[in-house]
Amino acid sequence: MIIRRATYSDAEILSRLNLDVQRLHARALPNLFKFPHSADFALDFMHDQLADQQNYIYIAQQDGEDIGYVFARFIERLENAFMYGRKYLYIDQISVKATHRGIGCGRQLMDMIFQLAKQEGIRTIALEAWNFNQDAQAFFTRLGFEAFNMRMWREENLT
Repeated sequence: MIIRRATYSDAEILSRLNLDVQRLHARALPNLFKFPHSADFALDFMHDQLADQQNYIYIAQQDGEDIGYVFARFIERLENAFMYGRKYLYIDQISVKATHRGIGCGRQLMDMIFQLAKQEGIRTIALEAWNFNQDAQAFFTRLGFEAFNMRMWREENLT
C-alpha cells in the first residue's frame, strides 16, 4: 500500500472516495447530511481544502487503485479566562472504500497523521464520530482514542 499527500489535482479522487461515508451519514441523518448523487458531489469543497496549505490530506493506493483518504488540520485555540491555550491536530475526515476495509488501510492513513503530529511536536489528536457510526468508534478506540466530550441536541417540532 502506498500513502501519499494529496495535491490540488486529486479533488475528484477525494470526492469519489468520500461517497461511501457520505452515503452512510445521509442514510442515518437525512435531515442533516446531503445524499451524494454523483461522484463529483464534493469537488468544489475538495478543491478549496486542497488549496489551503494548512490542510493535510493523504490518499491510500493499493495496486494502483485509490482506496481511502484522511484529511486533518492543525487547530490553535488561544488562552482565555476559562481555558489554557492549546494546539492540536484535528482529523476532519477519513474514508476507506467499503470493499477495502479490514486490510489495514485506515490504520496506515492514521499512522501518517500520528507521524505528522509527532513531527510537529503536537501531543493531542482529536476527531469526532457520530453516535450511529459504531464501526468508526470501534476503529478509533482500537487506535487509542477516548471520549473527552459529548455533544447533544434537541430538535423542536415546529408545527
